[in-house]
Amino acid sequence: SGENLRLRALSALLALSMLAGTQALAAAPDISKLALPPGFEIEVVTTKVPNARQMALSDSGVLYVGTRRAGNVYAVTGALSATPTDPQVRVRTIASGLTMPSGLAWHNGSLYVGALNEILRFDNIDNKLDLPGDPVLITGDLPDKKHHGWKYLNVGPDNALYVPVGAPCNICKSKDTRFASILRMDPANGKTSLYAEGVRNTVGMAWHPDSKELYFTDNGRDMLGDDVPEEEVIESALRVSTSATRIFTPEKFQTPSLAKAGEPMNSNLRC
Repeated sequence: SGENLRLRALSALLALSMLAGTQALAAAPDISKLALPPGFEIEVVTTKVPNARQMALSDSGVLYVGTRRAGNVYAVTGALSATPTDPQVRVRTIASGLTMPSGLAWHNGSLYVGALNEILRFDNIDNKLDLPGDPVLITGDLPDKKHHGWKYLNVGPDNALYVPVGAPCNICKSKDTRFASILRMDPANGKTSLYAEGVRNTVGMAWHPDSKELYFTDNGRDMLGDDVPEEEVIESALRVSTSATRIFTPEKFQTPSLAKAGEPMNSNLRC
């Protein structure tokens, strides 16, 4: 729909505010040179969400914005129907002092927030923006390594949360199999199972509307320049139904860690 197209453009735009670091206010970015696909629009909604990462749109149109370094979660009202100077656009901080609360998802009327080792849930938050109160702790048992520890949340067709846990290093293997993976989580109790292994660091996921296959990005190792190794967009072969009873055998991928063709990862590196 037009609203979805606009939201995707907003996602790209608000991500630019990461360049502003942790400054309270940033100058509006120059968007005049941005090239968009047909049917897309882009505009500056607000510059008051520094360090913006993933976003989630509530049923009533409140745009929630996670952060990484800032440790805040913001709520933006009026984002989809207003211009930057419109007084409808108001930014509130609904949570602060969290560790990398970058991942957000809206599900069944609640906002889910993925911080470093926690998944939090804000119930009825649209009606409590001025006094949000404390969230419900779904789990605090995720790995707590900060290297690639920021989260990107996604709700699957089976109503489960899909939560990545990045590798706790540039290139290494870990005895904890949850590292370099995508976890499937029951949003009611935080119980997790492995959905995919060998995923070094994904920061984007989307479900095919018909086949129910998961597409996700995977960022390759660092410090080899801009072109090696190539980044990946991966199609998972595991189709998810609307039933929450299916038990998965985790899909295994090759962690993108090759320095060049034929040069394997150093298996002696451990985390």
